[in-house]
Amino acid sequence: MRVAFSSSNGRNVDIGFDQSCQFQIWDITLDGIQRCPCVDALVNHTSEEQNTIARLSAIAHCDLVCAMDIGENTMARLVNRGIHPLCTSHEIPIFELVEKLQTMLRTNRSPWLKRLNRKKNPSSQQPV
Repeated sequence: MRVAFSSSNGRNVDIGFDQSCQFQIWDITLDGIQRCPCVDALVNHTSEEQNTIARLSAIAHCDLVCAMDIGENTMARLVNRGIHPLCTSHEIPIFELVEKLQTMLRTNRSPWLKRLNRKKNPSSQQPV
């Protein structure tokens, strides 16, 4: 699965989705993890709506987004685009979350993860 992280420093999830100017991208599989190039959200628009659209477009290729805060309206828009939103209650290192997500992939206990698995592998019950 491909995951986008909201980060001001590239190391921690430490800002909300609506404050992100770029996202740290990681590919997480059963066999390994790989850091991908970060993506710029191009949020220099005058309206917050245009900035939100820019952020949504920047992570359109992702399956999951992690941020300290995601507004309800934005959360609904992410879900409608097939991106699962995940909020953290505090600042947390990205690598710690990456490891937790990989463990979740291996155990496949979460309902949202099962939906993601079915979306990516409709004919298979194996983890992503």
